[in-house]
Amino acid sequence: MLKKRKKNTEKLDECMAKALLSLMEDKPFSEIHICELAKKSGASRNYFYKHFRTKESVAEHSIRLLFKGYAYKKTMPYRARIEHFMLYLLDHKKDLLLLHRDGLSYLLLNPIKEHYLLRMAEKNLSPEEKYRLMLHADAFYELICLWFDYEMRYSPEEMIEKTRIANAEDNVINISDCEVWLGL
Repeated sequence: MLKKRKKNTEKLDECMAKALLSLMEDKPFSEIHICELAKKSGASRNYFYKHFRTKESVAEHSIRLLFKGYAYKKTMPYRARIEHFMLYLLDHKKDLLLLHRDGLSYLLLNPIKEHYLLRMAEKNLSPEEKYRLMLHADAFYELICLWFDYEMRYSPEEMIEKTRIANAEDNVINISDCEVWLGL
């Protein structure tokens, strides 16, 4: 009985996330009302308030669902992993650009950081290496937002090539070299 209830809740939560994205195709996030979101999802207004605090939490849930489907091989080189992730995002372009258009890109930061935290857990990193890894997670998030600003019109390969980080000596470090730089 509990498994069935949990499965129904997960299904309704997913419907709520899909309904939000569907409504955002027609109007800005700020103009969507809880009642219409609940109605479009097939859930009640009470269900919404029992399972979500705000519309933002529904948007966050939609991003978590998106990340739930992402997987990569741990043996992939760093650059290949970045490109693989960006290709995955490209498959979800429409929804991601809707969220970005309405200022909800910030909801991507935590899942990206969680991905990097998993990398930390896989290795015995020093505090300095952890700081650098989190710095890279934030930089990668900013890169993704910039990519969204350009409506994802550049390929992941082009974005990686365009991305250069200047170090203290003004030498340029290619993003593909960051694996060595971060000690990964």
